[in-house]
Amino acid sequence: PICHSTGLYGSLIEGSWALNRQGNRFYYDNNTRLTKDFEKDSELGMLGELLKEVSSYIDMELMEVSEAYANLYTNETVTTIHTDHWDEDAITILYFVTPEWETNWGGEILFFQEDKEVEGGFSYKPNRMLIFPSNKPHRVATVSSSAKLPRMSIAIKLVKKGAV
Repeated sequence: PICHSTGLYGSLIEGSWALNRQGNRFYYDNNTRLTKDFEKDSELGMLGELLKEVSSYIDMELMEVSEAYANLYTNETVTTIHTDHWDEDAITILYFVTPEWETNWGGEILFFQEDKEVEGGFSYKPNRMLIFPSNKPHRVATVSSSAKLPRMSIAIKLVKKGAV
């Protein structure tokens, strides 16, 4: 595992992140520290670990964080097909932090072709990280009412330096 997801999950639900909840998104300190201080805070340090892991796949010298937050989904959350950024060079990183998850609870991430037909997807699994082009249409499938925990993920959006 990249991060100890139970600790991160608790920080997101109960800690300083929860103070900056906006709908189903949780920001840390109104998002300002997420782009600058990953190494200086124990909660943010876990996100720094994610970026270190990503650096083996992406040249981080060319990229910068444009946005980072946690998403919380319950069976009441409605999602739509969307893209995260218009730029074909932008990258989205998703990290699944709910400490336990059963497949029949749903919450898969689905990817779509331009004609809105499903192209593929991934089941939600704790400690799974996905990296994909931010301009790829996607959405989260409905979470079942039988889910014992909310589905939570960290989203980090990267753009080429100077493009923010």
